[in-house]
Amino acid sequence: FQVAWNGAIGRTEHGTLTPAAEPGEQGQHWTYTPDPGYSGGDHVAFVYCDAWTCSAAARVDLLVQPQPADLQPIQLSLADAPAGVSPGQTIGVAWSGRNNGPGATAVAPGMSADWEDAFYLSRDATLDTQQDVLLHRVPIDAPSLGSGDTYQRQTQLFLPPDLEWSGQYYLIVDLDAGQAQLETREDNNTLAIPLTLDPFVRLLEPYCGRFIDRQTPLAIRWQDVDLDHAATISLAVDDDNDPRNGLGHRWLATDLPEDADGDGDRIETLLPDLTPRLEPYYLWARLANADGDYYSSPVAVRVFERAFAGDEPLGDAIGGDAFEVYGIEAGELEGTLYW
Repeated sequence: FQVAWNGAIGRTEHGTLTPAAEPGEQGQHWTYTPDPGYSGGDHVAFVYCDAWTCSAAARVDLLVQPQPADLQPIQLSLADAPAGVSPGQTIGVAWSGRNNGPGATAVAPGMSADWEDAFYLSRDATLDTQQDVLLHRVPIDAPSLGSGDTYQRQTQLFLPPDLEWSGQYYLIVDLDAGQAQLETREDNNTLAIPLTLDPFVRLLEPYCGRFIDRQTPLAIRWQDVDLDHAATISLAVDDDNDPRNGLGHRWLATDLPEDADGDGDRIETLLPDLTPRLEPYYLWARLANADGDYYSSPVAVRVFERAFAGDEPLGDAIGGDAFEVYGIEAGELEGTLYW
């Protein structure tokens, strides 16, 4: 940049003036050149001098900003290249970025030395931080990244299970999400890739740990996604936590239509003749289509001779006032109240 001075230029810091300033020169324009290796961020001083002395009262301080960087993502991919993803799954991602700016990365005033790359789940390929779901922010502790330099990173992302998992989703990476680095542009920091949803099914009700009365109909609600809309749903209760081993399960319903709108379907059914016990039983759902079977995560429930819930007092039939319990679930087994 150039400095106009109605007087003489005497001394500068972190750089030189062109042409060289001599005391007594009046009304001249000079070009200031920072010293080699000086990245900016400090104030440089221009001090008025005459032939005998320099005046501290006639000092001008200017902030020297470095040439900015321009961080842009160049690659984003899923580790191990899975065919599809499912809610509640942890996926590995790899990404890389390049500094396409004229200068090296440098901290913006008032920001910390490191920057963060952020990952979002979006309905489209355009980032909207007000609408899209933030999955993770990754601190980037890279040293100064020169013009044309690149960096690569990997991380793990958890896909939340409680979204409306239907239709198309995109994974978006946003470099320097907090704008901690000085950049020539801030509108080219994102890259999006589409996510393919595997068929899946999950139980929404009952919740894990539920106390169940074997003589009362049980409400079961599920959500499923099959993009080909050619699946059926079956529900079962199992002795163990493995729906795939074919052992100990009893079918509660089979060949139900899929949840077409993605907001969850529901049935009520009596459990089969299960023996009440302290150990849990496991409920699960199966989605079957032309490609195979897909199972929900099992939900552990406890089956009792009688189960109680809500704000009603519990225990009258067992032991009178000494057994009153409010506001929690409980169950009776062989004359003993459990909660």
